[in-house]
Parts: sequence; C-alpha cells; structure tokens
Amino acid sequence: MRKIVIIQDHLNYGGVETCNINLANRLVELGHQVELTTILNSQLQKNKLDRKVNLTTLNSMSVSGSLSSLIKLFRKTDADIVISGKEYVNIFAVLAHKLSLSKVKHLAVIHTDLEDEFKYKTGKKDKIVKVLSRYAYRYADILGCVSKQIADKVKKHYRLSRKIETLYNPVSLSQDYNSSLKQVKELQAEGKKVIIACGRLTLAKNHKFLLDEFAAALARNNNLHLIILGDGELRSNIETQIKKLAIANNVTLQGAVDNPKDYFATADIFVHTSLYEGFGIVVVEALSTGAKILTTNIPTMKELLECGKYGIISEKSFSKDILIALDSSFDKNANIERANDFSIENSTQAYIDLIERECS
Repeated sequence: MRKIVIIQDHLNYGGVETCNINLANRLVELGHQVELTTILNSQLQKNKLDRKVNLTTLNSMSVSGSLSSLIKLFRKTDADIVISGKEYVNIFAVLAHKLSLSKVKHLAVIHTDLEDEFKYKTGKKDKIVKVLSRYAYRYADILGCVSKQIADKVKKHYRLSRKIETLYNPVSLSQDYNSSLKQVKELQAEGKKVIIACGRLTLAKNHKFLLDEFAAALARNNNLHLIILGDGELRSNIETQIKKLAIANNVTLQGAVDNPKDYFATADIFVHTSLYEGFGIVVVEALSTGAKILTTNIPTMKELLECGKYGIISEKSFSKDILIALDSSFDKNANIERANDFSIENSTQAYIDLIERECS
C-alpha cells in the first residue's frame, strides 16, 4: 500500500479535476491511502470523492500565494509521492519541492498542449507561465504527460532530453446512458441529422469555427441540427454568431447536462473542433458509447483515434467532412473497445506502475 498526495488548484468542474477524482477514487479502492489537497478552498465536486479519500485544503487566496504552504506540505508529508497537475500548479509545486529539500517523490503531470496553448493565450499571466514552465519542467523530479503526442511536443518545445512518462487520463466508461434520448429522437423523426458537440464555451474549443463550418454544411443539406453541450464565458459571442449566420432554427445551445453520453449515444455524429487538447476526455466518452466521431486535425486526436481508424480526422474542409461522415459506415463495437484503453482501471494502473518503480 502506498501513500499518495494529489495537489490541484481547486475541485470545481473541469477535465483535470474530474480525472484526479477518478484517479483518487480508484487508488483508494485498490487499498492505497490518498490525500487530495486543493490550494484554494473551492471544492464543488467534493461529493464525487470516495469517503476514504482525505480531502484537505491549503486555504490559499491564489496559486501564486501558496508557495510557503506548498513548501510546508512537502516538508511535513510522509507520503511516498506527491502528484500535481495544471501548469500554474506544477510550476509552484516544482519550486516548493526543490526549496523544501524534501526527499519525497514529486510527479508533475502536463495536461495540455503547451506549445499550441501559448499560441492562443497571450495574456500577461500566460507569458509568465510560459517562461516559468520552461524551467519547472527541466527540473521536475518526475515528469508526465497525458498523451504520447504531447510528450513528444514538450520534449521538442522545451528541448528536453529527459524521460517523460505517458499517463493517460482515467476516464469513466460507465454504460449507464440512454441511447434513445427524446430530444434527439424527436429531431430525427422530423428528418434531421443530429450533430453533437460538447465542451466548455471557451477559445480552445473553437466553437466559432464549428458554427461557420456547420453553416456551410447546412447550405448543402438543410436537414441538419447541431446541439452544443456546455457553458462558458463565450456563450454571448456564440449566440451573436448564430444570429449573424441565420442558423438559429438549426442550432440548440443546450448548456451543461448531467449525462452527455445520452446525446452521444443517440445522435448521428459527435464532432470535436478544439484548437488544441492535452488528451480529449469527451472524445473518449463519445467513443465509449459507440458514437461516430469527426474531429479537427490536432496531434492528440491522431493518437486517440489512431490516425482515423476510430473516427474521421478532418484535414481540409470540415463542412464537407460533416456530410461525408454522416453518410459513412463505421464499426461501433470497435469504437467502444478503443475507449477501454483509457478506462479508469487501465490508466490508474499506469500510475501505480510508475509509483512502484520510483518508490521501490
């Protein structure tokens, strides 16, 4: 049995947070002792944690203001390993680990495509993170990435010769979903082909591109309906764009839903248009329902879909590929099997194997 500490900024809604909840729950299920520590006292998803996970907080006002608390954590903990994720958290965790002179192992996990993220995020904080992360990942005790493609890009971008572990995100593949969702079935009964997209309404998810391409596809086939799941800071921009494109009758902004798999399983196709991804949890969730998949051409999609074996990766015209994908055949069972490669059980085992190698 190992003692493991997982550090993250908060426990609100988000991909990294969900993955760490899945990881912590599986680890305690296997008999390990797990402490999940949030830097900020914001824990909206705490009810999803297994009761055997010890949830604590540093109660800091910000990640940048948590350095002294992180140093104390590393000095006082008797854990075998401390795991951190998210770039801003990793930077201060690496620094705290070095300053604490602690002998406990520290694993920093990169959850995003840093090279592409910094192309699109150009704020003052982003520029600081870009500079600091270059040093943090050079001196991190153990470094991991959530996909092989991102590990290769990190090595090249930061000119690292060190080993980087591939640690896929643990994704819940629960088969508890409704494949005859009334909302979707009613649209299909009207002769509509239903297209589902899912993700927070942010720059990275590229909804502007999605709507432009959907409008172009709609001009060729007006029996299409797009349902967008998720909320975020760009909702008003997206609503404005829908009006400008005059496609309001063919688009539903559904907002956040409890079980998006109901939509994936019932719709005609799932589309994903991210500018960049570290992994792509929602794509694996869609695969797990046997959904037909269409994505933009980014490195992680090539890895998840094995260069188009389990879905279509658009390389030229996304609007044309929507129509092609809707009429194409695919192996539903093969998609479900592919999703199993990223199950909570398989992904957590990779963490356990790493911990045993490093801590033995």
